[in-house]
Amino acid sequence: MIKYHPYTTLARTHVDWIRRQLLVKLEEAIIDAGGTAPTFQESGVRQNRFRLSCTDRESYAWLQATIGSTVAQGEGHELPLQLVPVPEK
Repeated sequence: MIKYHPYTTLARTHVDWIRRQLLVKLEEAIIDAGGTAPTFQESGVRQNRFRLSCTDRESYAWLQATIGSTVAQGEGHELPLQLVPVPEK
């Protein structure tokens, strides 16, 4: 979600951009870690939200830090992003 604007819906172009940025940063993490990298079970867009399913706590911590340092570009302004965890049942 967009930090400070939780009800703003991201445009499809933003979701695609975020997905590409995560792939680039994931490739960098693999290179830096020497083969060990964050892992995910699935990803996709559901109900206008980009969702990722982490396989372990380390992957979640990496994702949280990566999303927290990512800023998308809006119409003339920046859109800082924030990871929103799904509530546990």
